[in-house]
Amino acid sequence: MDKEKIVLHLIFFRYDSEEEEYTPIQAGQDIVPVGVVDKVLPVSSNVCRQFEKVYFKDGKLRLREGMELLSDAELDDLDRKSIEDVGVPFTPINDEVTEVEI
Repeated sequence: MDKEKIVLHLIFFRYDSEEEEYTPIQAGQDIVPVGVVDKVLPVSSNVCRQFEKVYFKDGKLRLREGMELLSDAELDDLDRKSIEDVGVPFTPINDEVTEVEI
Protein backbone atom coordinates (compact mmCIF):
# COMPACT_ATOMS: atom_id res chain seq x y z
CA MET A 1 0.00 0.00 0.00
CA ASP A 2 1.43 3.38 -1.03
CA LYS A 3 1.43 6.08 1.60
CA GLU A 4 1.06 9.61 0.32
CA LYS A 5 3.41 12.07 1.99
CA ILE A 6 1.58 15.07 3.37
CA VAL A 7 3.73 18.17 3.69
CA LEU A 8 2.40 21.01 5.77
CA HIS A 9 4.00 24.45 5.50
CA LEU A 10 3.11 26.68 8.44
CA ILE A 11 3.64 30.24 9.62
CA PHE A 12 3.37 31.01 13.33
CA PHE A 13 2.30 34.54 14.27
CA ARG A 14 2.35 36.68 17.39
CA TYR A 15 -0.09 39.57 17.79
CA ASP A 16 1.49 43.05 17.68
CA SER A 17 -0.92 45.37 19.52
CA GLU A 18 0.88 48.53 18.36
CA GLU A 19 0.52 47.64 14.68
CA GLU A 20 -2.78 45.81 15.29
CA GLU A 21 -1.61 42.89 13.16
CA TYR A 22 -0.15 39.41 13.53
CA THR A 23 3.58 39.36 12.81
CA PRO A 24 5.29 36.15 11.66
CA ILE A 25 7.78 34.75 14.16
CA GLN A 26 8.54 31.29 12.78
CA ALA A 27 7.88 29.35 9.59
CA GLY A 28 8.75 25.99 8.14
CA GLN A 29 7.69 22.57 6.98
CA ASP A 30 6.13 20.23 9.54
CA ILE A 31 7.36 22.37 12.46
CA VAL A 32 6.35 22.88 16.06
CA PRO A 33 6.42 26.26 17.81
CA VAL A 34 9.41 27.16 19.98
CA GLY A 35 7.41 29.68 22.01
CA VAL A 36 3.96 31.14 22.51
CA VAL A 37 2.07 31.87 19.28
CA ASP A 38 -1.26 33.61 18.71
CA LYS A 39 -2.11 32.30 15.23
CA VAL A 40 -1.03 29.44 12.95
CA LEU A 41 -1.68 29.44 9.21
CA PRO A 42 -1.01 26.74 6.62
CA VAL A 43 0.54 28.31 3.52
CA SER A 44 2.12 27.29 0.23
CA SER A 45 5.82 26.46 0.07
CA ASN A 46 6.89 29.71 -1.59
CA VAL A 47 5.02 31.84 0.99
CA CYS A 48 6.59 29.84 3.81
CA ARG A 49 10.06 30.40 2.36
CA GLN A 50 9.40 34.18 2.32
CA PHE A 51 7.40 34.51 5.54
CA GLU A 52 9.10 37.79 6.50
CA LYS A 53 7.26 39.45 3.59
CA VAL A 54 3.76 38.78 4.95
CA TYR A 55 1.54 39.60 7.93
CA PHE A 56 -2.01 38.74 8.97
CA LYS A 57 -4.62 41.44 9.52
CA ASP A 58 -8.41 41.70 9.32
CA GLY A 59 -8.76 37.99 8.59
CA LYS A 60 -6.40 38.03 5.58
CA LEU A 61 -2.79 37.14 4.91
CA ARG A 62 -1.30 40.28 3.38
CA LEU A 63 1.90 41.15 1.55
CA ARG A 64 4.00 43.95 3.06
CA GLU A 65 4.14 47.13 1.00
CA GLY A 66 6.92 47.10 -1.59
CA MET A 67 7.43 43.33 -1.33
CA GLU A 68 6.99 40.73 -4.05
CA LEU A 69 6.50 37.00 -3.61
CA LEU A 70 8.68 34.83 -5.81
CA SER A 71 7.72 31.40 -7.10
CA ASP A 72 9.44 28.25 -5.83
CA ALA A 73 11.34 28.02 -9.12
CA GLU A 74 12.62 31.59 -8.74
CA LEU A 75 13.63 30.93 -5.13
CA ASP A 76 15.44 27.72 -6.14
CA ASP A 77 17.31 29.66 -8.83
CA LEU A 78 18.37 32.31 -6.31
CA ASP A 79 19.46 29.58 -3.86
CA ARG A 80 21.43 27.86 -6.60
CA LYS A 81 23.22 31.09 -7.53
CA SER A 82 24.06 32.05 -3.95
CA ILE A 83 25.36 28.56 -3.16
CA GLU A 84 27.48 28.50 -6.33
CA ASP A 85 28.92 31.92 -5.35
CA VAL A 86 30.57 30.30 -2.32
CA GLY A 87 31.76 27.29 -4.32
CA VAL A 88 29.29 24.66 -3.14
CA PRO A 89 27.50 22.62 -5.84
CA PHE A 90 23.70 22.86 -5.75
CA THR A 91 21.81 19.63 -5.13
CA PRO A 92 18.01 19.70 -5.23
CA ILE A 93 16.27 18.47 -2.08
CA ASN A 94 15.19 14.86 -2.22
CA ASP A 95 11.49 14.72 -1.27
CA GLU A 96 11.57 11.01 -0.50
CA VAL A 97 10.98 9.97 3.10
CA THR A 98 13.41 7.47 4.55
CA GLU A 99 11.55 4.73 6.37
CA VAL A 100 12.83 3.59 9.75
CA GLU A 101 13.05 -0.16 10.25
CA ILE A 102 12.30 -1.41 13.77
